[in-house]
Amino acid sequence: MTSDGAKEKIVIRFEHNWTEGSPQLPVFKKMLEEFKKENSNITVQEESAPDTQYHQKLKTEISSDTLGDIIMNWGGSEVKGAVKNKQFMELTDIVNEDPSYKNSFVPGILEGNNVTYQDIEGLWGIPINITLTGFYYNKKIFQSAGLQVPETWDDMLNVINKLKETGTIPWALGAQDGWRVEHVYTQLFYKINGVKSIYDLASRKVKYASDVGVEPFKYLEKLRDMGAFGSNPAAVSFQMEQSEFMSGKAAMNFSLATYAKKFTAEDSPIKDDAGYFAFPYFSDKAQYKNDIFAGGGLSFSLNSKLTGAKKDAAVKLLKHITASSGQQQFEDASALIPTTDIQQNTATPAAKLVNEFRATFKSAKNYANDITDPDSLSSMLTKLRDVSTGLMNKQLTAKQAAQEMDSEIANNE
Repeated sequence: MTSDGAKEKIVIRFEHNWTEGSPQLPVFKKMLEEFKKENSNITVQEESAPDTQYHQKLKTEISSDTLGDIIMNWGGSEVKGAVKNKQFMELTDIVNEDPSYKNSFVPGILEGNNVTYQDIEGLWGIPINITLTGFYYNKKIFQSAGLQVPETWDDMLNVINKLKETGTIPWALGAQDGWRVEHVYTQLFYKINGVKSIYDLASRKVKYASDVGVEPFKYLEKLRDMGAFGSNPAAVSFQMEQSEFMSGKAAMNFSLATYAKKFTAEDSPIKDDAGYFAFPYFSDKAQYKNDIFAGGGLSFSLNSKLTGAKKDAAVKLLKHITASSGQQQFEDASALIPTTDIQQNTATPAAKLVNEFRATFKSAKNYANDITDPDSLSSMLTKLRDVSTGLMNKQLTAKQAAQEMDSEIANNE
Protein backbone atom coordinates (compact mmCIF):
# COMPACT_ATOMS: atom_id res chain seq x y z
CA MET A 1 0.00 0.00 0.00
CA THR A 2 1.38 3.41 -1.00
CA SER A 3 1.90 5.81 1.90
CA ASP A 4 0.09 9.16 1.79
CA GLY A 5 3.44 10.93 1.50
CA ALA A 6 4.18 9.04 -1.74
CA LYS A 7 0.86 9.89 -3.38
CA GLU A 8 0.68 12.19 -6.36
CA LYS A 9 0.59 15.85 -5.39
CA ILE A 10 -2.69 17.37 -6.61
CA VAL A 11 -3.94 20.95 -6.75
CA ILE A 12 -7.70 21.56 -6.91
CA ARG A 13 -8.97 24.98 -8.00
CA PHE A 14 -12.12 25.62 -5.93
CA GLU A 15 -14.17 28.64 -7.04
CA HIS A 16 -16.74 30.23 -4.72
CA ASN A 17 -18.19 33.56 -3.60
CA TRP A 18 -17.68 33.14 0.15
CA THR A 19 -15.64 36.19 1.03
CA GLU A 20 -14.63 37.74 4.36
CA GLY A 21 -17.69 38.36 6.52
CA SER A 22 -19.90 35.73 4.88
CA PRO A 23 -21.35 33.24 7.41
CA GLN A 24 -20.32 30.28 5.24
CA LEU A 25 -16.59 31.07 5.06
CA PRO A 26 -15.52 29.99 8.60
CA VAL A 27 -17.40 26.70 8.22
CA PHE A 28 -15.89 26.09 4.79
CA LYS A 29 -12.37 26.84 6.05
CA LYS A 30 -12.81 24.37 8.89
CA MET A 31 -14.01 21.71 6.47
CA LEU A 32 -10.96 22.28 4.24
CA GLU A 33 -8.68 21.85 7.28
CA GLU A 34 -10.40 18.55 8.08
CA PHE A 35 -10.00 17.42 4.48
CA LYS A 36 -6.32 18.38 4.40
CA LYS A 37 -5.56 16.30 7.50
CA GLU A 38 -6.83 13.19 5.75
CA ASN A 39 -5.50 14.10 2.30
CA SER A 40 -2.14 15.79 2.75
CA ASN A 41 -1.25 15.29 -0.91
CA ILE A 42 -4.17 17.48 -2.04
CA THR A 43 -3.88 21.27 -2.04
CA VAL A 44 -7.07 23.30 -2.39
CA GLN A 45 -6.50 26.56 -4.20
CA GLU A 46 -9.44 28.86 -3.40
CA GLU A 47 -10.57 31.49 -5.88
CA SER A 48 -13.22 33.71 -4.33
CA ALA A 49 -14.90 36.97 -5.25
CA PRO A 50 -17.94 38.95 -4.03
CA ASP A 51 -21.23 38.11 -5.70
CA THR A 52 -21.34 40.60 -8.58
CA GLN A 53 -17.68 40.02 -9.47
CA TYR A 54 -18.10 36.28 -9.11
CA HIS A 55 -20.89 36.20 -11.67
CA GLN A 56 -18.68 38.13 -14.07
CA LYS A 57 -15.85 35.67 -13.37
CA LEU A 58 -18.16 32.77 -14.23
CA LYS A 59 -19.21 34.42 -17.47
CA THR A 60 -15.61 35.14 -18.50
CA GLU A 61 -14.31 31.68 -17.63
CA ILE A 62 -17.13 29.91 -19.45
CA SER A 63 -16.39 32.03 -22.52
CA SER A 64 -12.63 31.40 -22.34
CA ASP A 65 -12.96 27.78 -21.16
CA THR A 66 -10.82 28.45 -18.09
CA LEU A 67 -13.18 27.27 -15.33
CA GLY A 68 -11.81 25.90 -12.08
CA ASP A 69 -12.04 22.27 -11.00
CA ILE A 70 -14.94 22.72 -8.56
CA ILE A 71 -17.22 25.59 -9.50
CA MET A 72 -19.88 27.18 -7.30
CA ASN A 73 -22.89 28.22 -9.38
CA TRP A 74 -26.64 28.65 -9.28
CA GLY A 75 -27.54 26.67 -12.39
CA GLY A 76 -30.16 28.07 -14.73
CA SER A 77 -29.47 30.10 -17.85
CA GLU A 78 -26.25 31.57 -16.46
CA VAL A 79 -24.28 28.34 -16.83
CA LYS A 80 -26.36 26.58 -19.46
CA GLY A 81 -23.69 27.36 -22.04
CA ALA A 82 -21.14 25.46 -19.95
CA VAL A 83 -23.51 22.50 -19.80
CA LYS A 84 -24.24 22.60 -23.54
CA ASN A 85 -20.53 22.84 -24.33
CA LYS A 86 -19.75 19.96 -21.96
CA GLN A 87 -17.52 22.12 -19.77
CA PHE A 88 -19.36 20.77 -16.71
CA MET A 89 -19.10 17.08 -15.86
CA GLU A 90 -22.28 15.01 -15.90
CA LEU A 91 -22.61 13.62 -12.37
CA THR A 92 -25.32 10.94 -12.51
CA ASP A 93 -22.92 7.99 -12.33
CA ILE A 94 -20.88 9.59 -9.54
CA VAL A 95 -24.03 10.00 -7.44
CA ASN A 96 -25.56 6.62 -8.32
CA GLU A 97 -22.42 4.67 -7.42
CA ASP A 98 -22.77 5.84 -3.80
CA PRO A 99 -26.36 5.00 -2.71
CA SER A 100 -25.96 6.29 0.84
CA TYR A 101 -24.79 9.65 -0.51
CA LYS A 102 -27.57 9.80 -3.12
CA ASN A 103 -30.29 8.85 -0.66
CA SER A 104 -29.20 11.48 1.86
CA PHE A 105 -30.62 14.30 -0.28
CA VAL A 106 -34.16 15.51 0.36
CA PRO A 107 -36.67 14.24 -2.22
CA GLY A 108 -36.68 16.16 -5.49
CA ILE A 109 -33.64 18.31 -4.77
CA LEU A 110 -31.46 16.46 -7.31
CA GLU A 111 -34.07 17.25 -9.97
CA GLY A 112 -34.10 20.98 -9.20
CA ASN A 113 -33.67 23.61 -11.91
CA ASN A 114 -30.31 24.64 -10.45
CA VAL A 115 -28.75 21.25 -11.31
CA THR A 116 -30.88 19.93 -14.21
CA TYR A 117 -32.37 21.23 -17.46
CA GLN A 118 -35.62 20.29 -19.17
CA ASP A 119 -33.96 20.02 -22.58
CA ILE A 120 -30.56 18.57 -21.55
CA GLU A 121 -30.46 15.18 -19.89
CA GLY A 122 -28.24 14.75 -16.88
CA LEU A 123 -27.23 16.01 -13.44
CA TRP A 124 -24.85 18.97 -13.69
CA GLY A 125 -24.23 19.97 -10.09
CA ILE A 126 -24.66 18.97 -6.46
CA PRO A 127 -27.00 21.32 -4.56
CA ILE A 128 -25.84 22.48 -1.14
CA ASN A 129 -28.32 25.18 -0.23
CA ILE A 130 -32.04 25.78 -0.48
CA THR A 131 -32.67 29.43 -1.27
CA LEU A 132 -35.13 31.00 1.15
CA THR A 133 -36.00 34.69 0.99
CA GLY A 134 -38.06 37.03 3.12
CA PHE A 135 -37.97 40.22 5.14
CA TYR A 136 -35.86 40.83 8.20
CA TYR A 137 -37.20 43.71 10.27
CA ASN A 138 -36.16 45.63 13.35
CA LYS A 139 -38.75 44.80 16.00
CA LYS A 140 -37.71 47.73 18.20
CA ILE A 141 -38.21 50.28 15.40
CA PHE A 142 -41.58 48.77 14.47
CA GLN A 143 -42.72 48.85 18.10
CA SER A 144 -41.62 52.47 18.56
CA ALA A 145 -43.54 53.46 15.43
CA GLY A 146 -46.62 51.49 16.49
CA LEU A 147 -46.40 49.24 13.44
CA GLN A 148 -47.40 45.65 12.78
CA VAL A 149 -45.64 43.51 10.18
CA PRO A 150 -47.37 43.96 6.80
CA GLU A 151 -49.32 41.10 5.26
CA THR A 152 -50.63 42.74 2.08
CA TRP A 153 -48.95 45.18 -0.30
CA ASP A 154 -51.25 47.99 0.89
CA ASP A 155 -50.07 47.25 4.42
CA MET A 156 -46.50 47.47 3.19
CA LEU A 157 -46.98 50.88 1.58
CA ASN A 158 -48.51 52.14 4.83
CA VAL A 159 -45.54 50.81 6.81
CA ILE A 160 -43.11 52.50 4.41
CA ASN A 161 -44.86 55.87 4.74
CA LYS A 162 -45.01 55.65 8.52
CA LEU A 163 -41.32 54.76 8.75
CA LYS A 164 -40.40 57.69 6.52
CA GLU A 165 -42.21 60.00 8.95
CA THR A 166 -39.88 58.80 11.72
CA GLY A 167 -36.77 59.60 9.66
CA THR A 168 -35.91 55.93 9.26
CA ILE A 169 -34.98 54.39 5.92
CA PRO A 170 -37.88 51.97 5.47
CA TRP A 171 -36.13 49.32 3.37
CA ALA A 172 -32.36 48.86 3.04
CA LEU A 173 -31.45 47.97 -0.54
CA GLY A 174 -27.97 47.93 -2.06
CA ALA A 175 -29.06 48.84 -5.57
CA GLN A 176 -25.45 49.36 -6.64
CA ASP A 177 -25.34 45.57 -6.88
CA GLY A 178 -27.78 44.44 -9.56
CA TRP A 179 -28.57 41.10 -7.93
CA ARG A 180 -30.12 42.86 -4.96
CA VAL A 181 -32.65 44.70 -7.15
CA GLU A 182 -33.23 41.66 -9.35
CA HIS A 183 -34.18 39.61 -6.28
CA VAL A 184 -36.86 42.15 -5.41
CA TYR A 185 -38.07 42.24 -9.03
CA THR A 186 -38.27 38.44 -9.07
CA GLN A 187 -40.39 38.25 -5.92
CA LEU A 188 -42.64 41.07 -7.13
CA PHE A 189 -43.02 39.16 -10.41
CA TYR A 190 -44.17 36.04 -8.57
CA LYS A 191 -46.68 37.93 -6.43
CA ILE A 192 -48.13 39.70 -9.50
CA ASN A 193 -48.00 36.98 -12.16
CA GLY A 194 -47.42 33.71 -10.33
CA VAL A 195 -44.33 31.54 -10.56
CA LYS A 196 -45.52 29.57 -13.59
CA SER A 197 -45.45 32.70 -15.76
CA ILE A 198 -41.66 32.45 -16.02
CA TYR A 199 -42.13 29.59 -18.47
CA ASP A 200 -44.16 31.86 -20.75
CA LEU A 201 -41.21 34.25 -20.82
CA ALA A 202 -38.74 31.45 -21.41
CA SER A 203 -40.78 29.98 -24.26
CA ARG A 204 -41.27 33.47 -25.78
CA LYS A 205 -45.04 33.09 -25.46
CA VAL A 206 -45.04 36.55 -23.85
CA LYS A 207 -42.59 39.44 -23.98
CA TYR A 208 -41.00 41.29 -21.10
CA ALA A 209 -42.50 44.47 -22.55
CA SER A 210 -45.98 43.06 -21.93
CA ASP A 211 -47.78 43.78 -18.67
CA VAL A 212 -46.31 40.54 -17.29
CA GLY A 213 -42.78 41.92 -17.35
CA VAL A 214 -43.44 45.65 -17.01
CA GLU A 215 -45.65 45.66 -13.91
CA PRO A 216 -42.95 44.45 -11.47
CA PHE A 217 -40.60 47.11 -12.85
CA LYS A 218 -43.34 49.72 -12.27
CA TYR A 219 -43.60 48.70 -8.63
CA LEU A 220 -39.83 49.03 -8.30
CA GLU A 221 -40.11 52.52 -9.77
CA LYS A 222 -42.85 53.39 -7.33
CA LEU A 223 -40.84 52.18 -4.36
CA ARG A 224 -37.78 54.08 -5.56
CA ASP A 225 -39.69 57.32 -6.15
CA MET A 226 -41.50 57.23 -2.81
CA GLY A 227 -38.18 56.91 -0.98
CA ALA A 228 -38.72 53.37 0.26
CA PHE A 229 -35.01 52.64 -0.15
CA GLY A 230 -33.69 55.98 1.07
CA SER A 231 -32.61 59.01 -0.93
CA ASN A 232 -30.07 57.36 -3.26
CA PRO A 233 -30.20 53.54 -3.23
CA ALA A 234 -28.19 53.36 -6.46
CA ALA A 235 -25.14 54.53 -4.47
CA VAL A 236 -25.60 51.81 -1.83
CA SER A 237 -23.61 48.56 -2.07
CA PHE A 238 -24.72 45.24 -0.59
CA GLN A 239 -22.30 45.73 2.32
CA MET A 240 -23.72 49.21 2.94
CA GLU A 241 -27.24 47.76 2.76
CA GLN A 242 -26.47 45.33 5.56
CA SER A 243 -24.77 48.09 7.55
CA GLU A 244 -27.86 50.32 7.23
CA PHE A 245 -30.05 47.56 8.61
CA MET A 246 -27.72 46.43 11.37
CA SER A 247 -27.05 49.99 12.57
CA GLY A 248 -30.75 50.73 12.89
CA LYS A 249 -30.74 53.32 10.09
CA ALA A 250 -33.11 51.07 8.12
CA ALA A 251 -36.06 49.13 9.46
CA MET A 252 -36.42 46.32 6.89
CA ASN A 253 -34.20 44.21 4.66
CA PHE A 254 -35.41 41.74 2.03
CA SER A 255 -32.70 39.11 1.92
CA LEU A 256 -31.67 35.48 2.25
CA ALA A 257 -32.16 33.22 5.24
CA THR A 258 -28.42 32.60 5.37
CA TYR A 259 -27.86 36.08 6.84
CA ALA A 260 -29.81 35.27 10.00
CA LYS A 261 -26.57 34.34 11.73
CA LYS A 262 -24.96 37.69 10.92
CA PHE A 263 -27.94 39.68 12.13
CA THR A 264 -28.24 37.74 15.40
CA ALA A 265 -24.52 37.34 16.16
CA GLU A 266 -23.32 38.35 19.62
CA ASP A 267 -21.65 41.48 18.24
CA SER A 268 -24.65 42.51 16.11
CA PRO A 269 -26.32 45.76 17.29
CA ILE A 270 -29.71 44.24 16.42
CA LYS A 271 -29.12 40.74 17.79
CA ASP A 272 -32.20 40.98 20.04
CA ASP A 273 -34.35 42.94 17.61
CA ALA A 274 -34.17 41.06 14.29
CA GLY A 275 -37.48 39.52 13.26
CA TYR A 276 -38.94 37.95 10.13
CA PHE A 277 -42.00 38.29 7.92
CA ALA A 278 -42.93 36.88 4.52
CA PHE A 279 -43.01 39.07 1.41
CA PRO A 280 -46.45 40.75 1.34
CA TYR A 281 -48.99 39.77 -1.30
CA PHE A 282 -51.32 41.86 -3.45
CA SER A 283 -54.95 41.73 -2.33
CA ASP A 284 -56.19 41.60 -5.92
CA LYS A 285 -53.72 38.81 -6.69
CA ALA A 286 -54.45 36.65 -3.65
CA GLN A 287 -54.16 33.50 -5.77
CA TYR A 288 -50.39 34.12 -5.79
CA LYS A 289 -50.08 34.75 -2.06
CA ASN A 290 -48.01 31.60 -1.61
CA ASP A 291 -45.95 31.88 -4.80
CA ILE A 292 -42.47 32.64 -3.53
CA PHE A 293 -38.85 33.18 -4.46
CA ALA A 294 -37.21 30.00 -3.15
CA GLY A 295 -35.85 26.63 -4.20
CA GLY A 296 -32.57 25.04 -5.12
CA GLY A 297 -29.82 27.56 -4.51
CA LEU A 298 -26.07 27.08 -4.50
CA SER A 299 -24.61 24.05 -6.19
CA PHE A 300 -21.13 22.79 -6.98
CA SER A 301 -20.18 21.48 -10.41
CA LEU A 302 -17.06 19.66 -11.61
CA ASN A 303 -14.95 20.58 -14.60
CA SER A 304 -15.34 17.96 -17.35
CA LYS A 305 -11.59 18.09 -18.03
CA LEU A 306 -10.85 16.30 -14.76
CA THR A 307 -9.43 12.80 -15.15
CA GLY A 308 -7.58 10.17 -13.17
CA ALA A 309 -6.32 10.94 -9.67
CA LYS A 310 -7.27 14.60 -9.93
CA LYS A 311 -10.87 13.71 -10.77
CA ASP A 312 -10.96 11.27 -7.83
CA ALA A 313 -9.61 14.00 -5.52
CA ALA A 314 -12.18 16.54 -6.73
CA VAL A 315 -15.03 14.06 -6.25
CA LYS A 316 -13.76 13.25 -2.76
CA LEU A 317 -13.66 16.93 -1.83
CA LEU A 318 -17.06 17.58 -3.39
CA LYS A 319 -18.60 14.83 -1.29
CA HIS A 320 -16.77 16.01 1.82
CA ILE A 321 -18.49 19.39 1.48
CA THR A 322 -21.93 18.27 0.28
CA ALA A 323 -22.53 15.04 2.23
CA SER A 324 -24.81 15.17 5.28
CA SER A 325 -21.83 15.33 7.64
CA GLY A 326 -20.61 18.45 5.87
CA GLN A 327 -24.00 20.06 5.50
CA GLN A 328 -24.68 19.46 9.19
CA GLN A 329 -21.81 21.81 9.97
CA PHE A 330 -23.39 24.53 7.84
CA GLU A 331 -26.73 23.91 9.55
CA ASP A 332 -25.22 24.06 13.04
CA ALA A 333 -23.69 27.42 12.15
CA SER A 334 -26.93 28.66 10.52
CA ALA A 335 -24.84 29.37 7.43
CA LEU A 336 -26.82 27.46 4.77
CA ILE A 337 -30.18 25.73 4.41
CA PRO A 338 -29.05 22.13 3.79
CA THR A 339 -30.27 19.91 0.95
CA THR A 340 -29.75 16.66 2.87
CA ASP A 341 -31.65 15.10 5.74
CA ILE A 342 -29.91 16.52 8.79
CA GLN A 343 -30.82 17.43 12.35
CA GLN A 344 -32.28 20.93 12.25
CA ASN A 345 -30.73 23.41 14.62
CA THR A 346 -33.32 25.01 16.91
CA ALA A 347 -31.12 26.23 19.74
CA THR A 348 -29.82 29.61 18.57
CA PRO A 349 -31.55 32.91 17.72
CA ALA A 350 -30.32 32.49 14.13
CA ALA A 351 -31.80 29.01 13.89
CA LYS A 352 -35.16 30.24 15.17
CA LEU A 353 -35.22 32.94 12.48
CA VAL A 354 -34.21 30.48 9.76
CA ASN A 355 -37.00 28.14 10.83
CA GLU A 356 -39.50 30.96 10.25
CA PHE A 357 -38.20 31.17 6.68
CA ARG A 358 -38.60 27.40 6.45
CA ALA A 359 -42.22 27.62 7.60
CA THR A 360 -42.99 30.00 4.71
CA PHE A 361 -41.32 27.59 2.31
CA LYS A 362 -43.35 24.66 3.61
CA SER A 363 -46.59 26.57 3.00
CA ALA A 364 -45.61 27.67 -0.51
CA LYS A 365 -47.90 26.75 -3.38
CA ASN A 366 -45.32 27.37 -6.11
CA TYR A 367 -41.70 28.42 -5.87
CA ALA A 368 -38.72 29.14 -8.11
CA ASN A 369 -35.43 30.99 -8.05
CA ASP A 370 -34.53 33.79 -10.49
CA ILE A 371 -37.13 34.22 -13.21
CA THR A 372 -34.49 33.65 -15.88
CA ASP A 373 -33.60 30.13 -14.68
CA PRO A 374 -35.58 28.24 -17.37
CA ASP A 375 -34.42 30.58 -20.16
CA SER A 376 -32.31 29.08 -22.94
CA LEU A 377 -30.29 32.29 -23.35
CA SER A 378 -27.41 32.33 -20.87
CA SER A 379 -27.06 36.12 -20.74
CA MET A 380 -30.58 36.79 -19.42
CA LEU A 381 -29.78 36.81 -15.70
CA THR A 382 -26.90 39.24 -16.15
CA LYS A 383 -29.08 41.41 -18.39
CA LEU A 384 -31.92 41.46 -15.87
CA ARG A 385 -29.52 42.55 -13.15
CA ASP A 386 -28.06 45.24 -15.40
CA VAL A 387 -31.45 46.73 -16.32
CA SER A 388 -32.58 46.54 -12.69
CA THR A 389 -29.60 48.69 -11.74
CA GLY A 390 -30.37 50.98 -14.67
CA LEU A 391 -33.90 51.47 -13.41
CA MET A 392 -32.70 52.31 -9.92
CA ASN A 393 -30.21 54.79 -11.43
CA LYS A 394 -33.13 56.39 -13.30
CA GLN A 395 -31.36 55.62 -16.56
CA LEU A 396 -34.27 53.42 -17.61
CA THR A 397 -38.01 53.56 -17.12
CA ALA A 398 -39.99 50.42 -16.33
CA LYS A 399 -41.03 50.09 -19.97
CA GLN A 400 -37.49 50.67 -21.23
CA ALA A 401 -36.07 48.10 -18.81
CA ALA A 402 -38.52 45.51 -20.14
CA GLN A 403 -37.74 46.45 -23.73
CA GLU A 404 -34.03 45.99 -23.02
CA MET A 405 -34.78 42.43 -21.96
CA ASP A 406 -36.62 41.75 -25.23
CA SER A 407 -33.77 43.33 -27.20
CA GLU A 408 -31.32 40.97 -25.53
CA ILE A 409 -33.39 38.07 -26.83
CA ALA A 410 -33.79 39.55 -30.33
CA ASN A 411 -30.07 40.25 -30.66
CA ASN A 412 -28.83 36.88 -29.46
CA GLU A 413 -31.27 34.24 -30.68
